[in-house]
Amino acid sequence: MITKKGMETRNQIIEASEQLFMEKSVNKVTINDIVQRAGIAKGTFYLYFDSKETVFVNINLSQDDHFKSEPLYTF
Repeated sequence: MITKKGMETRNQIIEASEQLFMEKSVNKVTINDIVQRAGIAKGTFYLYFDSKETVFVNINLSQDDHFKSEPLYTF
């Protein structure tokens, strides 16, 4: 079970990663870039994700879920 603080940390990582992925390409972003932007230690990153690719997949899955739950057009 993830605590509220844990969820906040996970979200910080995702938000920082998403910002960096938009600024640079995914290939150019490093774990060091992500942890610096998120304001966490490198070890903390690895408590939540195995790699930046895992974060990228999580971002895409959450966006996918958002689009599935939100209608694109309303009549």
